[in-house]
Amino acid sequence: MLEHVLELPHERLELVLAWAYAEYLEHSVERYDELFDVVLATYNERLPPNDRLWTKLLLLLPRLPAGLLDVLRADVAYGANPRLMLGLTTLRDLLLQRDAWRDACASLLLELCSSDDEALRAPAVRLVASIAAGEGVAQAANVEAVAWRIRRHAAEQMQAGLVSSDEETTGKLLLIYLALCARSPQMLEPLLTGLADATPEAAAAVQRQLPGLLLQLPIEPVSEVLLKQLRNEAAGGPVTDATEPGASPLLLLVLQMVADRAAAEGGSVPTTLVEGVIELVTAGSHSSTYLVPLLPFVLEHQLGAVLPALLRLPTADMREALAQLLHAEPPLTRPAQLMVELHVLDVDTQQVPLKAVMDAVQACLNERTIFTQEELTGALEEIVRLEPLPL
Repeated sequence: MLEHVLELPHERLELVLAWAYAEYLEHSVERYDELFDVVLATYNERLPPNDRLWTKLLLLLPRLPAGLLDVLRADVAYGANPRLMLGLTTLRDLLLQRDAWRDACASLLLELCSSDDEALRAPAVRLVASIAAGEGVAQAANVEAVAWRIRRHAAEQMQAGLVSSDEETTGKLLLIYLALCARSPQMLEPLLTGLADATPEAAAAVQRQLPGLLLQLPIEPVSEVLLKQLRNEAAGGPVTDATEPGASPLLLLVLQMVADRAAAEGGSVPTTLVEGVIELVTAGSHSSTYLVPLLPFVLEHQLGAVLPALLRLPTADMREALAQLLHAEPPLTRPAQLMVELHVLDVDTQQVPLKAVMDAVQACLNERTIFTQEELTGALEEIVRLEPLPL
C-alpha cells in the first residue's frame, strides 16, 4: 500500500488519508502510531525537500505519532540541510493549526533561535518573530497565546543575556528579542532599562547591535521610548558632566543615533524630544551633554534656554557645541544675535561661570568666517541699544 501511494503521492493523497482514518478508527492507537511512524518517515525521505505536500499531509492526518518529532527535528538539525526551510515552515504550521503539537513545536522553534549554527539560527529567529507579529497566520487559531509565549521567552533570553559575561553569548541570546523589537518599538524600553544592571560585556554586545536595530525602527516611537527613559532616569541632583550620576552613556548613544539618522534622512527629530530634553537639562537633573546631539534641531526661540546649559559644559565640549550652532544649516540664528545673547546672559541666575561666558565669546570671535566685521559691528550696535554706554 505504501509503495502504491508513493508512486503518485500528490494524486493519491486522498487514498493515504482514507487509509489513515480507517486505521485510526478501527484499530488501536498503538497500531496506528507504529504504522504511521513508518509511513511518515518514508514520505519524509522520498518527497523533494521543498514539497509542501509533506506539510499538507501532517495537517490533515487524524493523528500524528509521537515519533514524528524526531523526524521534524532531523529536518532542522543544521543550517545546510536542504529540508531546513520546509522543516521550519512545517513546524510553524503545526504549531498554529494542531493544538496537540503546539507546545512541542514552539519549544523546538525557540530552541533553534539560540542554536550555535548561525545558518540555522537566523532563519529560525526570522520565522519566530514573524509568528509573534501575526504575519502570515491569519487563519490560525489562538495566535495571541503563541505570540505571548514567544515574547515571554524572548524576554527571558534577554535577561539571561544581560547578565552574561560573554559578548558572543549575549549576542546570541538577544537575537530573538531584537527581532521582536524591530516589529514592536515599545520593546526597546525594557532593553534599555535592563542595561542599567548589565555586565560590561553584555552592554558592549547590545551597543554593537543597537545601530542596526534603530535603523529599522521609525524615529517617532524610538523618540518616545528614549524620552520616557530620560524622564525615568535616576537623578542625584544637578549634573554638569555626562560621567556624573544621573546621566547614561547608553542613552546618550541612542540619542546621538536618532539625531544622526534624522540628519542623514534630511528630516528632523520629533519636537517633543527636543522640548523634553531641554526641559530636563534646564531643570538641572540631567547633563547638558544630552543637548549636544539635538543642536541641529533646536529652534531660535529655544536658544535662551539652551545657551546657559551649553556654557556649563567642559570648555572643549562647549566650544564644539557653539561651533555646531554657528555652522548649522539652516542657521539657528544670526551670529550677531548669538553674541547678544552671550552678553546679556545673567550669570548669577543661570549659574554659569563668568569665565565660561568669556570663553564662549572668544570661541565665537575665532570663527572669523562667520563673525565678520559687519556681524561684529551689528552685534555691538544691538548691545549698546540694550545697555547704553554711560555718559
